[in-house]
Amino acid sequence: MKPNPQNLNQFTDETGARVFDEIAKHQRKMRALTGLACTFGILAVVASILIIAGYLVLYLPKQKQLMQDFGARIERIDSTATLPPGAQSPSPRDRYDFPHIQVIMMNAVSFGGMLVAVAVGLLAAGTLTVLALIVVSRRATLDQINASLRQITEQMKLLQNARP
Repeated sequence: MKPNPQNLNQFTDETGARVFDEIAKHQRKMRALTGLACTFGILAVVASILIIAGYLVLYLPKQKQLMQDFGARIERIDSTATLPPGAQSPSPRDRYDFPHIQVIMMNAVSFGGMLVAVAVGLLAAGTLTVLALIVVSRRATLDQINASLRQITEQMKLLQNARP
């Protein structure tokens, strides 16, 4: 049996409408996911910047002051007071060794926390860059597909017009 061109056009129109509906749904999902990913990436970068700024502005000056005050306190200690006869006088560093270690470790841990914030910020920036690359690449691919489909459509129209 020979296909009826009218039925073929109707079939193509219905199929095309369904295909365009599915493509539109897919595009809406992709836009939503892209927006969500960008939002989370930007929030991660902003949070990292705020943590680093908070460390540098609020925490680091107090930490330096604590280190200086602790050093001055150790120097002011009178190591000869209340020593039993014949005992060696302890050095100020020996008497306050544990608090000194705590201050140094607090300094190291806070610096490590700041480094983690920097790493999270860099990872978030890298994620946003990769996301942008994917979106741009996907759009370029879709533009190429659309251009190819337009060419095929034009060729099909020319073939249909050329038939007697």
